Amino acid sequence: MEIQCIIKETLEGGQAMWKEVSGYNGRYEVHSSGIVRSVPPFVETTCGKVYYKKGKVLHVHKSHKSGYFYVNLKRPDGKRHPVSLHRIVAIAFVPNLYNKPEVNHKDGDKSNNTVENLEWVTRKENYEHAVKVGLSKPLGGENKRPVHQYTKDGTYIQTFDSLKEAYNVGYETGKR
Repeated sequence: MEIQCIIKETLEGGQAMWKEVSGYNGRYEVHSSGIVRSVPPFVETTCGKVYYKKGKVLHVHKSHKSGYFYVNLKRPDGKRHPVSLHRIVAIAFVPNLYNKPEVNHKDGDKSNNTVENLEWVTRKENYEHAVKVGLSKPLGGENKRPVHQYTKDGTYIQTFDSLKEAYNVGYETGKR
């Protein structure tokens, strides 16, 4: 319903914001709310008639692996490939003054791809935010697991609090 309202608002001359998706020769536009549409081209037939071919809103897919939403866009070479929706919106609307490489969803909701919910971040900032909103567990802490050391014949030697601690002890003693 919300998508239809935004499209209707745009078609009726409302204040909705569309921008060109960079790198696709004007073939696609993205809306500030996270909708992507193909741009309606004018087509010339072999007999010289020009007609208007209708554009359409692209279907949004959800990655089963990452949970991020994406659309399939056709490159200038004609091949289709998936592009993350949050990156398309951020590139078009969110200034990246410090050239940060990742886009963060401020509310932690991967389905909320509106301009107001996106920001450019470093990998570290993205990880820290994910821990803060409960999307990731902190490194160390709860993720630590004891590591037991044994001789080749199975005799117990000692237990380390984590793999990192066992590695560091081996590094210090030269027994890695």
